[in-house]
Amino acid sequence: MSEMISEILRSLRDPVPRLLVALFLVLGASSLNAQEPVTATSRASLTAAHPDSLPADRWLAADKAAHVFGGYWAAGAGYVAASRLDADSGERRGAAVAAGLVAGVAKEAFDRLVQRERFSWKDLAADAAGVLLLVAVTAAAEP
Repeated sequence: MSEMISEILRSLRDPVPRLLVALFLVLGASSLNAQEPVTATSRASLTAAHPDSLPADRWLAADKAAHVFGGYWAAGAGYVAASRLDADSGERRGAAVAAGLVAGVAKEAFDRLVQRERFSWKDLAADAAGVLLLVAVTAAAEP
């Protein structure tokens, strides 16, 4: 994991994008605790519930920060993987977009099919925001 961070930071030449990446990593790490833990009792009540009776999916919920961070992180993994394959900047960003969006859709499919929760388009939009943030930072940092 630290190797991926080092690779991303090495690819960023300008100090401003480096600062943005570092800030995002710090904020993202704090967002991982944004969701309330699911206990066995609450899991059972969620899986037995009809999707319409689940708690409201709000645009400005604490879990959206975790989704932005997750989209950014997954996109970063795709970017680093493409960098190691000596891809050009467009291909690296394309790999970042693909990795981030696939991870987001996979997470929502897992929520729906395994955890019996709703497929959240709002969570997917937050994932996409993280992907776009990584693309913007890397585009600004590359010559």
